[in-house]
Amino acid sequence: MRKLFTTALVLLLAAGLASAQQDARQRTVNTIVVDVLAAMPAQTQSAFESNMADLMGCAPESIEIAGKMLSPAAKGSNSKIEYAISGAVSYASSHPEYKDAVVKGLEAAAAANPDSDAKQFLQAQLRLLGAAPKLAEPEPVKTLKASRVVRAMRSDDRSERVQALYAAPSGDKFYKKLAKCKKAEGAEADVLYFFGERKAASQTGYVVSRIGGKDSADAEDAAARIGGPEAAKALCAIPSEALLYFNGNFSEELKEAADGASGEKLEKILDIASKRHITSLAPYAFESGNYKVLEGLVSSGDAPRLASLLNTCSENDLPAIRKAYTKAASESSDFYGVVSSDIAKSSVPERFFRPLAATNADAAVDYLKGRFEAGSKEAVEALKLIENPKAADALLAASRTDESCLPHYVALVRKSKANEFARCRKYTEAMELAKSAPVKKVILEAMSEVPLPQMLVEVDKHLEDAGVEHDAAMAAKKLIASCESSTDDSTLRRIADHTIATFNRTRWDDDKYFIEEIGKILEHHKVYPVSTLTDEEKALGFEMLYDGTNLDKWIGDKEGYRSVNGVINVTADYGFTSGNLYTAKEYRNFIYRFEFVFLEPAVNNGVGIRTPMGVDAAYDGMCECQILDHDDPVYAGLMAYQVHGSAYGIIPATRVVHKPVGEWNSEEIEVRGNRIKVTLNGVVINEGDLKEACQGHNMAPDGSNDNPYTVDHRNHPGMFNHKGHISFCGHGKGLQFRNVRILDLGEND
Repeated sequence: MRKLFTTALVLLLAAGLASAQQDARQRTVNTIVVDVLAAMPAQTQSAFESNMADLMGCAPESIEIAGKMLSPAAKGSNSKIEYAISGAVSYASSHPEYKDAVVKGLEAAAAANPDSDAKQFLQAQLRLLGAAPKLAEPEPVKTLKASRVVRAMRSDDRSERVQALYAAPSGDKFYKKLAKCKKAEGAEADVLYFFGERKAASQTGYVVSRIGGKDSADAEDAAARIGGPEAAKALCAIPSEALLYFNGNFSEELKEAADGASGEKLEKILDIASKRHITSLAPYAFESGNYKVLEGLVSSGDAPRLASLLNTCSENDLPAIRKAYTKAASESSDFYGVVSSDIAKSSVPERFFRPLAATNADAAVDYLKGRFEAGSKEAVEALKLIENPKAADALLAASRTDESCLPHYVALVRKSKANEFARCRKYTEAMELAKSAPVKKVILEAMSEVPLPQMLVEVDKHLEDAGVEHDAAMAAKKLIASCESSTDDSTLRRIADHTIATFNRTRWDDDKYFIEEIGKILEHHKVYPVSTLTDEEKALGFEMLYDGTNLDKWIGDKEGYRSVNGVINVTADYGFTSGNLYTAKEYRNFIYRFEFVFLEPAVNNGVGIRTPMGVDAAYDGMCECQILDHDDPVYAGLMAYQVHGSAYGIIPATRVVHKPVGEWNSEEIEVRGNRIKVTLNGVVINEGDLKEACQGHNMAPDGSNDNPYTVDHRNHPGMFNHKGHISFCGHGKGLQFRNVRILDLGEND
């Protein structure tokens, strides 16, 4: 059993903050927070990044939980919690996409934690993120008289002072009186904070005069909140980190402070300028050789100078200058053109490969792929950065000798538009090349997102791989749930048993719940009996096309349409040359019967009538008869000729209300000559003559693509086909068919 940070767990339970949210490992937010605390302080940068990613993944709740766990100093150490929160703040500072969530969590924790030291710590963390910490306000209070607030400032009870300031009136007259009044120990800091919160511009002089004194940090914070030239000049002279959240522009004041500054002071000025993206100070960084701050200072006009530096700089300066060059070049309207031109002129082109990757252009992929194939290791490093999915194949090739390419390869496959079958193949290929546990974990997580039986079978192969057993079990559990309906019973139960055995062996905190979850899935797993013709159907001469055992009488996409557990399970994507399942035999007149069930909302499929293979049955077949969950809101704008049972674009069906998702429906389609009749659950919903519906004009008389005789104004060249296949037209997963049979009525209409 994994050991947890016991003290933190007790505090967490005491907070009463049970959460149902889970991560990819099915941990609750509470468990994630405790796991992170147990690992604090992180021993390596990679461990830190991993822990922070866990916290960010469920922020703001995770940050709020951690903040509420801070306890009074007398009751124990908060070091692990403070490490975690400080780390989260640092992480959010360099990953701005998480900033708002961390701020929200810190604010919630500061409002809820009753300990004053904890509040001060949380408020300090908020300041580091440039957010104004909020004073606690347990209950709304009425505005107090100025004299009452002034008297409260003489109190040694800080809570009394804070409550009084919350209820204080506004106005310069009162602010002046508050500044001059006699104050108890510590009250000066409260007043400074109050002036900053109220943005009391009339008290700028008072606030600035306290900078450098005992309450300098509070004065600097207040000055930054108030803003204005006087505050800016005072803060730039230090220079103060409060400038990071200064209210307004202070570029001129900071530039003035930079004139004549050197050493540590200039470094600090440039660091602030970089974080606030004050490009006017870029020359100071260039001249001082402080390249590490250039990225935040440069603009497109600096690209030529940076390109020159990139060609000649030392290896130590290379990373910083390369980042700055990438930033400057990216602001050009032709990012790729700028970089490719500089490569062509460079004597060390490899130094430009990573900026080239940042363009994400197809041409960049082709260039880097060629350089990789020519043996360039730097091209491989650049390919690891590119976000264009077209780079995936090159990365997979590079992975044969450099396993570190695989995580980015997986990321690009995830971003690509590859269908589930393609992703299954790609992840399987990646896993064959993976050697280390960390890389295998990345691939297993991606595998868990592909709900195909063959993906489940691949994951099953890794349930006993050293170092990734639990990750494989988590992936298998997710796949058991997502592709239960498409996996044959014996395979599903075999892999489920294997997964349960793995959970019993690894014994992580929540594994017993996962075992129960798998058990419930197996309990409700359905296997349908073999279908048979009724006596009446036998007498009439019906033939069973699918009885639940095999697809021997069908051709086409037998990957997207699989016979499993007595049904045809559909996962096929839309496609003419793929994605459709066809009867092996062609028919002219027939009565076609089948049952179908929607497994999820918004399902879309169809029955192609007298259709050739590899074409759009709605136009090049006689017609396509819609199979559609038209009740789903996604189809709110549906045309009448698109509802379930319609001869698409030709004869609209009567719109019916479908049975609930999960309940089976029966349908019959009768075709005789040009006539079609559709019966759903015993009710005729469409009946008519296609030729009459378009007055004999399946094609526009004037030879155009606008046919006024069809309801969709499209040409339907296959409408008068003499015979053809019957097909199921795939549009995605979530549908099953069973008990498919047909009565061939022959050639005569």
